Order: sequence, then C-alpha cells, then structure tokens
Amino acid sequence: MKLTTLKPSLRPAPSGLRLAAAPDPIGTERMRGRRAVEARARYLRLHPLCVACGSAGAVTVATEVDHVVPLALGGSDTDANKQALCGECHRGKTKRDLAEIAAQRGA
Repeated sequence: MKLTTLKPSLRPAPSGLRLAAAPDPIGTERMRGRRAVEARARYLRLHPLCVACGSAGAVTVATEVDHVVPLALGGSDTDANKQALCGECHRGKTKRDLAEIAAQRGA
C-alpha cells in the first residue's frame, strides 16, 4: 500500500497582510517569554527574602516577583517597581490589587 502526502488546505496570507495583537487598553506592556523568566530569576537571586514578611518581623524565602504598582494601574516593568514576595503574601496583594483595579474601572 502506497502512502500519499496530504497537501495543506491553507493558503499563505497575501503579502503585506499582518495580524497585530490588540493593545492593552489600560496598563503597561508586560515582559514575556525567556527574557521575563531570566529577569525574575535574577531578581530573586538578588532579593531572596519576602519583603512583606520581613516588614512583619518574619524571615520567609521569596518565591515570586510582584509589581509594587500593578502594570494595569500604570506601573512600570522595571526593577524599581518590583518586590520579592512569598506565595502567600503575593496572593494577598494580588487580591487587593484586583479589587483596586475593579474599583477604578467601574468608577
């Protein structure tokens, strides 16, 4: 039995036609991909302890990088706007940030 090759049913897009990602209506563009993974790993190497736990007098290993001012509220994706947090502190801050974003968008 001879196998035949299937021909693609999709035709190439006409030249000059490009699909653009829709811009985020509110907020700053987030760093993504390998570059973002490397940046988070570098930041956690430099800041290994949770900032929020530290301010409460506890010592906890930081596992996540958080934006102090969320990107959705106009914060930048620079080290000056980042802090190292443990998972529990990050979940709590994210919950507060989402409530603030919802309040601003609803107002």
